[in-house]
Formats: sequence, C-alpha cells, structure tokens
Amino acid sequence: MRVLFYGSCNASHLIERDEFGRRVFDRIEEEHQCVSHMCHDAYLNELALDRDIKTADLIVTQPVADNYRKKPNLSTNYLLTERKAGTPVVIFPPIRFDAYYPDYGHLHVNGKMVTDPEAMHLGGIYQCWKDKRHPIDFIREYVDNPDLFSSDKFKERARLNISETGEREKKCKSYATTYDDVYPLDLTPFYETDHKRIPLTYTVNHPSKHTMFTVGMMINDIVNSTSIGSEINLLANPEADTFGSDRWIIYSSIQKNVDFATSLHPPRIRDKDGREADINFLCNYYYEAYDKL
Repeated sequence: MRVLFYGSCNASHLIERDEFGRRVFDRIEEEHQCVSHMCHDAYLNELALDRDIKTADLIVTQPVADNYRKKPNLSTNYLLTERKAGTPVVIFPPIRFDAYYPDYGHLHVNGKMVTDPEAMHLGGIYQCWKDKRHPIDFIREYVDNPDLFSSDKFKERARLNISETGEREKKCKSYATTYDDVYPLDLTPFYETDHKRIPLTYTVNHPSKHTMFTVGMMINDIVNSTSIGSEINLLANPEADTFGSDRWIIYSSIQKNVDFATSLHPPRIRDKDGREADINFLCNYYYEAYDKL
C-alpha cells in the first residue's frame, strides 16, 4: 500500500524520526510504501508529488490554497481531483497554538521586518538590547517574572487560537462536502480540554508529542473506519517526539493559567551548529544581530 503525507511539517513529521529514531507511525514504513512532501519546501519535487498523488492508496494532508506559490498543482483541490478513484483522504488543519508564547512575534524596525537571526523574536530580548541590559536581566524580568503577563491575556490568546482552529476546520469540512472519501479531523474539542493540562505546542506551530500522538490516533480511528482499515496499521507511538529538539521558552507568568508545571517543560535552544545552548546564548545570538541594525 502506498501512503502519501502532504502539507506542512505537521503532516510530514508523522513519519519523520525523532532524535531517538522513533516515529509517530513507527510501523507504517515496515509494512507499506510511505512518502512525504512539504508544500513550502523550496526544493519540493513537483513531479514526484504529482506521481505520489496519483498512485497513493491513502493520503494524509492539510489544506493547501488554490494557486499556492502560483502553482495550482500544489493545491488541495488538485490533489482531490487527481488522486485515484476511491483513495481515502484524511485532512486536518495546520496546528497552531501560541498562548504559551505571548512574547514571541515578528519584529519591525523602521517599517521593515527583521528576519535576522530568525523570523521570530522575543520582545523582552529586543527591549533589553535597546536598554543595553545584560542577558541576566532578561531572565529575571521576563522569563522568571510571575506577573509579566496577565491571566486575561492568556485566556484571550487561547480563545483566539481555538476559534481560529475552528475556522480552519471549516475549510477541511468544506472539502468533505465537495468530494467523496474525504475525512476531516476535529481538533477544537481536544484544544479546549487539553490546552491547560499539557503543552499543545513547543513553538507557535510545532506540535508537542502529546498533540502529535493525539492527531495520530484520530487519523488511525478514521482510517480504521474506511474500506482499507483492515489493511493498514496506524497505531500511534506516544513516545515519538519529532519536534522535541527545539522548544521555545514558556515564561513563569504562564504558570498561573495552566495545570502542568512549566518548569518540567524547559526550552531546548540550539546554537548555530545545532548543539544545545542556554538562554544566555540566545540573548547574545539576538544581540549580535540587533547590533547590525
């Protein structure tokens, strides 16, 4: 059986290995032919994607807009039209939850977005740089300050995240009303019940292992209900942590809003060579870039 995973890194990481060699669907490649493509990949092999769309027996995907990157062949409508007749398609919305990370965002200076050293910035680091403060001040006044962000701010961001996910789910469901054999996932009840119990994401759009496992089990349940359910094993591995090597800082002011201990979910920061580093390195990494502004 040929299985295609297509969409953002959320979809491809269902069969990517984590740093310990585990995958969410850790048995699938032993028993089936699996391929993955990321729609935003600068080196996306469009010929291979087209072949895989037309030969897959099962497709797991996310919504891709018509004429995305000015290429209609990358869209969900193209995929649903060109797949083999009867191929089941499981579709789920992009995973995004930023309520844990209120200080992260894009930075604009003099009307231009700053993309060095990263596209995302921490407001506290930028402010400390402007004030010529030491990285220890960022840790004390931002990371370890229990009163920095209010409960109202967290609640509003969580509400917006859940509402936005609901809107993305409507898009998934619209494909199911237009095409046969399309099965959308409903993530909003999971977000509502679990976002305080355990982190849903490690960054704005990188799911935690809990979220990836939950999505994997939802996909497994749907596929089991289809005509090919007896032919494929998609039982998810709860220990696979395919996004776990890069985790943003959860400030201590988030603790009052959640039931999990934020101290048990420390950041994982990487230096330029991919080695683990600390918050002091992170500050200096951004400071060096800001010095060039």
